[in-house]
Amino acid sequence: MDKLIEILTENSSDYVVLLDSDGKILGVNPKVTESLGYEESDLLGKPVAFLYPESVFPRAEEVVREMLVGSERRCELLMINNRGKIHYVETRIHSYPGNK
Repeated sequence: MDKLIEILTENSSDYVVLLDSDGKILGVNPKVTESLGYEESDLLGKPVAFLYPESVFPRAEEVVREMLVGSERRCELLMINNRGKIHYVETRIHSYPGNK
């Protein structure tokens, strides 16, 4: 199952950001690094809200918290690339049963 998930995320045209239960980035797929211009190593361990512009940072943190506890499943937010360009994204969260 882990190999299948890896293949699906690596080849997805969607941004895939893997988070721990605290909302810190565990990994990203190539679409994230290609579109946003960050190296994966620059993102690992950072709060996912790092990817959002300061203007929506408080809302992004709130949405991510809500998503992590299951009270929110989908939200539209802005993301920012490493050059400051804004990307409009639909954010969804899914829990992975193997993730403890």
